[in-house]
Amino acid sequence: GGQGNLWTESVYNLRHAQYMTWPRSFALAEVLWSDKEDQEWNDFIGRMEEHFVRLDAADVKYAVSVFDPIIKRKADQIAMETEVADLSIHYSFDDSYPDTHYPVYAGPIDIPEGASILRVVTFRKGIQMGKQMKLEIAKIPEKKE
Repeated sequence: GGQGNLWTESVYNLRHAQYMTWPRSFALAEVLWSDKEDQEWNDFIGRMEEHFVRLDAADVKYAVSVFDPIIKRKADQIAMETEVADLSIHYSFDDSYPDTHYPVYAGPIDIPEGASILRVVTFRKGIQMGKQMKLEIAKIPEKKE
């Protein structure tokens, strides 16, 4: 057996509860109901995205943070990666909102002199997958070797 708890002291309304529940409940079901040898990340992501179509049809709010990049800083460079395959990461250092016309991350980026803000967003085949993220460069965690 297993359980997934949602402590609601800081959940303000039903939409927020939905956001906090999905897709976490899919992951919990995967771990509890699938044999360990059958658990494969990319397969799970595909099935999760199929459920997102259903949640969209039902107007259920869910978290898309699985599509957000993992961002680290090392001295004067930014490194990024994604947990989900086939995503492109677009970025800006000028505090504008990146879209598919902005640079695509392809490897560590030198931080421009005087830049204090990094904005990033992920796309798949021209469709925005993650949320627009705004980060203060000084607060991005240092990459450990």
